[in-house]
Amino acid sequence: MFFTSKEVMDEACKRTGISDYGNLWFVEHLTVLIDLWEHEAELSESGMAMIKERMVEVLANRLRLRNYQQQHPEILEQRIDKPVVIIGLPRTGTTKLQRMMSASGDFHYLPFWQSWQPVPMEVGAGGEGIDPRIAAAEDYCAAFAQNSPDLIKMHEIGPHEAEEEAMLMQHSFLTKQLFMDANIPGFVDWIDAQDLTPVYRELREWMQFLQWQNGGQRKPWLLKAVYHNEVLDTFIDVFPDAILLHPHRDPKAIIGSWSSLSRQFRTMYSDRCDSKLLGPAWLAYWSSITSRYLDIRESLPDDRINDVSFADICDNIEQVIADIYRWAGMPLTDQSLAGMRSWESENRQHKHGKHGYALEDYGLTERAVDRAFARYRHLFL
Repeated sequence: MFFTSKEVMDEACKRTGISDYGNLWFVEHLTVLIDLWEHEAELSESGMAMIKERMVEVLANRLRLRNYQQQHPEILEQRIDKPVVIIGLPRTGTTKLQRMMSASGDFHYLPFWQSWQPVPMEVGAGGEGIDPRIAAAEDYCAAFAQNSPDLIKMHEIGPHEAEEEAMLMQHSFLTKQLFMDANIPGFVDWIDAQDLTPVYRELREWMQFLQWQNGGQRKPWLLKAVYHNEVLDTFIDVFPDAILLHPHRDPKAIIGSWSSLSRQFRTMYSDRCDSKLLGPAWLAYWSSITSRYLDIRESLPDDRINDVSFADICDNIEQVIADIYRWAGMPLTDQSLAGMRSWESENRQHKHGKHGYALEDYGLTERAVDRAFARYRHLFL
């Protein structure tokens, strides 16, 4: 029998000893999501169990956050100034750019261990003096590397490496990232009909909490998520002084790779995953998002978004970063460069092996991709 929203909400209360969720606006989205997982996703028994456990964890985080906010009202007084935000299509060098810049020490960023468990847990212990969340993330990443070698070739997960804030946005149960793990097109349609302003206001609250938790240092955040593109106007309403960066790459090098990455995740949760259907679904998904993004971009000032190329991220990364610091009005020091150069030397491309794929494996052709992204290619490639 599939689980219900009440069941996971009650389990999260039991696990944390906290019962006050505050505003229950998220419950409708959680209920719709669970229904579509049951009727669209074709989850395996183990996949359903993993998703249920993750939902309990996410709900427990919501309870803990509200509890902290009630006990420490100063959290909501934290200022979030001029975040540097990497947007654009996936597989365009965004991860390298974010992780290399995070090694500078000049930014708040979201390491994997905090994205997975952003709020301190009440019980449990790691090694001597180690936050149990870090110990749990280290164990998880080690097991992930051992059990999913193909995934690591595409996207390495390290406990202390920067990750996307989409993990924080999962707490709203209103993010398209969940489509990566399961075939739930009905949920994508549901999100398209919703106002996502509350999602981004909650993201800001999470950033305030993490900034407070990390000592409240006054330095900018470094964010990165491919899901901001189609609601960039909403994002700017909540973060009006954000510095926006958009890396560009030929979509023919993106869609097949993303389809392959999605297949790796979906087979964790379902025994049914037809590769030939994945490619067309993701092509329609990303080309639609890009079309909406381009419409929004036309309404913005010409200098509102800073464009960079994938080739420069690969071959001229220090100049790209120097430009970003200039756009953000930040000094680029020798100490910052040393930290970033050290990260790059330890994280060369394909260090875990090269990821191989072909568009044809996922029911795609180069012509179909070019046609779907014709407007984007005309403007940026």
